[in-house]
Amino acid sequence: AEKELYHSSEFKECLSRLEYMKKARGLMLITGNAGVGKSTLIRAFKESLKEASYKVVYLPLTTVNKVEFYRQINSELGGEHQHRKCDLFKSIQKMIIDYDKNRKQTPVIIFDDAQYLNSDNLFELHLLLNFEIDSSKSNLYILCSLCFIFLIIQSSQMIVLQSINKKINSFLCSLHIY
Repeated sequence: AEKELYHSSEFKECLSRLEYMKKARGLMLITGNAGVGKSTLIRAFKESLKEASYKVVYLPLTTVNKVEFYRQINSELGGEHQHRKCDLFKSIQKMIIDYDKNRKQTPVIIFDDAQYLNSDNLFELHLLLNFEIDSSKSNLYILCSLCFIFLIIQSSQMIVLQSINKKINSFLCSLHIY
């Protein structure tokens, strides 16, 4: 259990940044070498979230196409079964807004092994981040990845990540665990 973990100063700093993002919402990127505690950090963060206030969606399968990417998110949010990408997108929008406005729960969507997300799915994530007209964010996305995501990333993916960074400004929080 999380309570049994030794909370080093680095671990506490990481949890502090996650706490900040819990309020700011948007996108957080967590990177680090294998075995440094990314999954442990995510588990501890998940356990700290009150079920009444947060809807946590954990997605460990990131090697999927665009439609499967949307189906995973939609299914985990409890959206109606859809076949077409545009309908899945609308369903995800509807569910995120429903959780935020009606159920008073912040959706927290965690992509583990995010280094395997392809450029198409990174672009789709960009669209999901910016579907609301006003500047408020209804949910938090966490990408948890090995640190080599940026070393071997394709140039098209780097453009998408730069675009995400520009669109959500200060909401992007990056954390590298040593």
